[in-house]
This record gives sequence, C-alpha cells and structure tokens, in this order.
Amino acid sequence: MAARQEAIAPYVRGKKFAAALARRRDLDSLKQFAPHIVPAKYAPGKLFCRITGRYVQAKEAAVVMHSAGKRFEKGVEMLTSGDSGAKLLTERPPEEVAAEREREAKERAAAEKRKKKAQAAALEAAAEAKQLAKKKRREEKAAAAAASGGGGGGGREALDPTAAAKERLRVNGGFSEEQGCWVPPAHVIDTDEDDDSEDDEDGDETSTSEEDASDDDGSEDADEDADDSDNDAEDSDDEVLMPTVRAPNFAKIAARRKQRDVAKEEREGKKQRK
Repeated sequence: MAARQEAIAPYVRGKKFAAALARRRDLDSLKQFAPHIVPAKYAPGKLFCRITGRYVQAKEAAVVMHSAGKRFEKGVEMLTSGDSGAKLLTERPPEEVAAEREREAKERAAAEKRKKKAQAAALEAAAEAKQLAKKKRREEKAAAAAASGGGGGGGREALDPTAAAKERLRVNGGFSEEQGCWVPPAHVIDTDEDDDSEDDEDGDETSTSEEDASDDDGSEDADEDADDSDNDAEDSDDEVLMPTVRAPNFAKIAARRKQRDVAKEEREGKKQRK
C-alpha cells in the first residue's frame, strides 16, 4: 500500500479493517482478566484460561460467563488462599496435549482391564469356595448317615443307590430291568393277593363240603377222589407258574372299561326299543 492519504483512507474505511480493529479493542478490554485469562499462542483469535486449561472465545460475554463458573471460582480461591497445590497452568502445544490425553486413555483402559480381571478372579474364588463348602456338607451328611445306620453295614445300605431304586420301583411301580417288563405298584400287588386269598378260602370251604359228601357216599368214592387228587397234584407240580404282570392303575382302567361297556349296552337297548 502506498503511503498516501488517498490510498490509506479507503482501506481504513473498509470492513476488514473495522473487524480487525474491533477484535483488537475486545482483546484490550479483556486484559483486565489477566493473568488468569490471556491470549492463546497456539489458537489465534481465542483466549487461554490458565486456571481451567480451556480455550475461550475472544468475546467479553464468553469470558464473563467462563469466569462465573464453579471451576474458575474455586481455582481463584485456591490461588488467593496460598494453597501449595494451586498454580497457574501454561499453554502447551496441541500435539503434546493430544499425546498426553491418549496416554491417559490407555492408562484408564489398562486399569479397567485389571479391575475386571480382579473381579473375575474374585468370583471364581468365591465359586470354588462355595463348591468346597457343598462338598464338605455332603461328606458330613454321609458320615452322619453312616453313623446313624449302626455300623459300616447299615451305612452302606443307607447309601446304596441300588437299594433306593428298588424301593422306589416297589412303591411306585415301573419298568424293571431285572424282570424285563413293567411292574405294578405295591398296593396293586397287595390287592391281587387279597383277592387270591379270598378265592382260596372259598375253594377250601367248597372242598371241605365235597369231602364230607364223599365220606357219606362211601369208601370207594373216597378212594377215587384220593386218586384224582393225587393226579391233580402231579399235574400241578408239572405246571410252571407264570407271574401275572399288570400295568399301573389296572383296577381303575378296568372299571372305566366296564362303565363304557355298560353305557354302550344301554344305548343299544334304547335303540332296539325304539
């Protein structure tokens, strides 16, 4: 630019010069906040806060708002009170700040990893201790059961799983691997035995009456009956007794079938009458 009034006057009246002059005036007016807030070296057009370490816009409203914050007021209070740990920060290059932040992030990640690893180890140790406690309780129960069984034999019987399985099969019924078939519950077998005993008693009474009658008829008939009874005994010895195996709840199933048959016969009778 030539050092002439005709060349300088249009430039001074221009927009760029007016904006630059306004920024300069703002910076001059913000000098009252020094040394806490100073012009930034590595960020043109901004201010650097030496208490919080942050960049602030070079405007009075922004600086006033920042200086009214809690962190800024607390830092100023620490500096004025003469705290040994309080000091003004120095602006550093952005590359150095970025490297430090990255290093801090890595340290935090490593610390978090170590924390998680320690927690996992603690949980594993707690689970192992719990398993050991359960095993100890089982051993104590087994020892108590063996002691209450009256010696080694009783304890072995009490702890024998085969005996317990047989007892469950006897009470509840089910498939028997030894017999290779389904076995009914104990109460069903007891009911069948009672019925057989009643039939045996009726048969004994009938045979007694027949014997009396045969005695009245004569000795010849008695001899014949004796021969027949001997032959029946021999035949019964030759016969092989086969066990009768019924499904569980056989009595209930048979009763239901009988009810269905009776209802069917009633329906058929009604149809025939119609």
